[in-house]
Amino acid sequence: MFADAILVEDRIYLSPRSAKGIYVFNISSGKMDFIELEIPKNINASADNKMSMLKYYKGKIFVMPATYPYIVVIDPHNLNIEYIKFESDYKYDFTTQGEVDENLIYLVAYSTPVILMFDMDLLNISLNVYNKTDGAVSVNKFDNKLYVTTSSSRPYITVINLDTKQKDIVEFENKELVVEASDRAFSASFIKSEFMYLIPTGLNAVIKFECKTYDYEITDIPGVFFDDKNLNCTNKDDKTLYFYRRKNMWNENRVQTKMLLDTFEVENITYVIKHNRLLKEKDLVLIVKLHPFQDQKVVNLLNESNIVAITNNQLYENDVQINQLLTISDA
Repeated sequence: MFADAILVEDRIYLSPRSAKGIYVFNISSGKMDFIELEIPKNINASADNKMSMLKYYKGKIFVMPATYPYIVVIDPHNLNIEYIKFESDYKYDFTTQGEVDENLIYLVAYSTPVILMFDMDLLNISLNVYNKTDGAVSVNKFDNKLYVTTSSSRPYITVINLDTKQKDIVEFENKELVVEASDRAFSASFIKSEFMYLIPTGLNAVIKFECKTYDYEITDIPGVFFDDKNLNCTNKDDKTLYFYRRKNMWNENRVQTKMLLDTFEVENITYVIKHNRLLKEKDLVLIVKLHPFQDQKVVNLLNESNIVAITNNQLYENDVQINQLLTISDA
């Protein structure tokens, strides 16, 4: 099983989750090469030889570790390798959901509260402890802050200010997000613009989290079965989220559903007033429920005498489901 893959020129480099080397597929010749890695005598060749993510930077390929005690640097021109060793007092298992910010790579570990920061220019490594107990699933960066998604069953994230070193704990209090003690509260996360999107394991849903205010909304994912803890997510472009089940990610049903992030447009205030007048003449009320991933700024624009915009928060506060509104509406 491979943890990550990267295309450099006409070769695909495959990072093994657990193996004795790196596989290199030559697209032109169709041949697979193998770069054997050094296995230290004091580690288990299968359990402690795991890799995580790959990054190509300034003519070098950096193979980041999961449990392997080195960062591996590969020269793609001659396939020469060098090792950068790091020491830690913790037993770590770094995730594949790291963050790359120019020359810096940030990695978090599932079982230990440690952030690895690696400078690809200086080849410097630092390990920092960010809380007392819980590890993480993923780390994202926005506005010089790191957003660390917990790997524990308790749904929260840790926000670390890289300038002041201040740490904030943001808890998600919705009961639906709480999972069994043996499960992780979240399976993935990523940031687009000023919003962080989190995928909880206890719900077929997406959490849209505003990085500046810490406000959030929860949206059910349509078209998938509930209580499916194998659900994961990827972002192919700036406007679409693709959801799939991890166990079936390579079959023809990989993309289960997609959710548009920005599709609703209102031309101008004159456009709204015109339609509001028509609705008023016919004694009709138009209720607009925007998708949480759509631009919520138009909510105020839409609120007229016969046009009402509602949000997810309003539905939750009043214990109303969108389906209830649909059953009593005329269209």
